Amino acid sequence: MSPKGLVLSFYNRLKKGVLEKKYTTMNTEIANYTPMIPASNYWIFKHSGNLRTLPQNFVAYKYKAGSSESPTFLFCGYPPAEKLKVSKMTGYSGIGYLKTDRAIYMVTEMKPATGNSFVAVKWKEVNISLNLADFQSAEGEFYTKAGEEIEKEQNKPAKIKESECSRIEHEIAVEKKRMLTEQQDLLSKTTRGNMLNDSKVKNAMAAMQDPTRGLIQNRLETELRLCKLIDRMNKQSTTELDKRKKECLETQLGDSADATAESEAIDAQYGLNKVQALPKKRDLYKKFTHKRTKECMKVL
Repeated sequence: MSPKGLVLSFYNRLKKGVLEKKYTTMNTEIANYTPMIPASNYWIFKHSGNLRTLPQNFVAYKYKAGSSESPTFLFCGYPPAEKLKVSKMTGYSGIGYLKTDRAIYMVTEMKPATGNSFVAVKWKEVNISLNLADFQSAEGEFYTKAGEEIEKEQNKPAKIKESECSRIEHEIAVEKKRMLTEQQDLLSKTTRGNMLNDSKVKNAMAAMQDPTRGLIQNRLETELRLCKLIDRMNKQSTTELDKRKKECLETQLGDSADATAESEAIDAQYGLNKVQALPKKRDLYKKFTHKRTKECMKVL
């Protein structure tokens, strides 16, 4: 961790016979981003009991924030105060050294409310000297390629044939451009600070993963499919299968509208705090994608 709070991870890999030396910052971890690492001015409370951890058999204590959705941390160090105020952390996924208002603690395990735990199985203090000039920024490479891909998609002309449904196709093209512009703006914001202590960067990362755009895209695509189906049904004889498809698409369109309204309610509840809203949005999107009857899955 640098004096400015930038977390660097160094690694090397053999790629096509060439050894590449890379470094990343926390900003690179967009796909795996989770708000598990304690933020500054964050209170955590001691739970009863203690246990032994690591081969050294250190005494460890459990700490957790007040929320039931907060992760549980295993701390080694003294004194084991009843509550601690987090200042800074050096580590990854909750494992490492945590500075608090009482002392600096070793965190040897981080267990989220749901999902897999991160556990330290070995702890060794070593002296390492690294020359940053020997390493290439994987983050810089990542953002350059991501920006190029977004720009490439933005410059693609929309191929729309005049038809009864061309209005919807045009709306889809406009929405796609809008989403790409939004992604480009969010991508730019994630490079202006670091994830550990910059709320704007955290919110930009969370916003990039917001599944709401998936709901919008689904609604428009469903609307287009329904429009084309109705247009075809008006021009030729209608089958029973066509009727079932129409009914399923109309139901799906209604579900999409309901899910979008719920997503907007989540935004209203959490305001600008995209990090807190993200898990709720993910649960909503998961519920929406699973709300398809087997019958409709067969005909669509």
